[in-house]
Amino acid sequence: MSENLPVYKIIDGVRVRKDGDLRDPTRRYSHVVDANGNQSICEFTDAEEQETNEREAAWKADAPQRELDEKRLQFEGETYRDALRYETRFVAFVDILGWTSAIKSSHTDHDRTRQLGIALTAIRKQTQQIEGMRNLMATHGDGHQWPGDPQATHFSDCLVISTRADRHGREQLISTLSSLCVNLLHQGFLLRGGVTKGDVYHQDGMVFGPAFLTAYELESRVAIYPRIILDPNLTREWGQGVVIVDKNNVLLDQAKTWRLSDDGFRFFDFLQPFGGFPGFQDSPHLIQSTLEPLRLILVKALDTYRENLSVWPKYVWLANYFNNVCAEHLGHGVALINIDRKEG
Repeated sequence: MSENLPVYKIIDGVRVRKDGDLRDPTRRYSHVVDANGNQSICEFTDAEEQETNEREAAWKADAPQRELDEKRLQFEGETYRDALRYETRFVAFVDILGWTSAIKSSHTDHDRTRQLGIALTAIRKQTQQIEGMRNLMATHGDGHQWPGDPQATHFSDCLVISTRADRHGREQLISTLSSLCVNLLHQGFLLRGGVTKGDVYHQDGMVFGPAFLTAYELESRVAIYPRIILDPNLTREWGQGVVIVDKNNVLLDQAKTWRLSDDGFRFFDFLQPFGGFPGFQDSPHLIQSTLEPLRLILVKALDTYRENLSVWPKYVWLANYFNNVCAEHLGHGVALINIDRKEG
């Protein structure tokens, strides 16, 4: 169809129709459509010819680099697809209780807005710290990972943390959970969750796999109370906590990291002073300085939510847990919480 269109060329900036609409076989032409829909063919100017020649020359000269880039992208794609496989890891799924209602009330409650912001900052610090660990090792370029290879993904009111299924991974996971539990409790938020071990893919914020589902089901269907429970299959491996032995591998003591509850599940014993490690029983002042601020938080919450039948039982459970911890540390000077009456 273009063979029958009028042919123009530019002469001194003016489009001039060529005699007989003949085309120069040594020149390039462009297809032009004006505002009225009229079509024509216009011969390239010398400047357009030169610019096009330069672009084609650059494209040709860049061909080897493009080929290398294509091979690199192909290799990266193959590497990524090969990396999409499950790994046996420790996985924790944690839900922040009361997050939605806190957001709703924050509209008219500045203190609640502040608490939400501080809580999110605590979560962000945890995820940034984990990302920083991984990035620090990545800069070495030797393929090594930060001990435990921690990964964290935060969405809405949930947080997923996973680590390698080794000693370093367990230490990283426990350290992260401890920080989150205490920091968020100080802002009035309780955590509920599940910890398991199994197959999962967790890289760069993307997480899926059977272990992820198991941890989620432990949180949503089993935990019930504001606690982070341990998969029964892990209790045989982890027990109550880190075992402390002497140089001859003789058992000396064991950290109080996981507490056995009445329903048979072990849950993260985050109220234990100093991470539940033995050796602090003779430091009542340090124990008091740890437990007393938590006691004040719980007493205030029990008073605040006394008429809220969905929230108050959670704090009752937590207060009973607090009292049990206090009973294990005699002489610390922290009073038990009287749940049956309001306290000032």
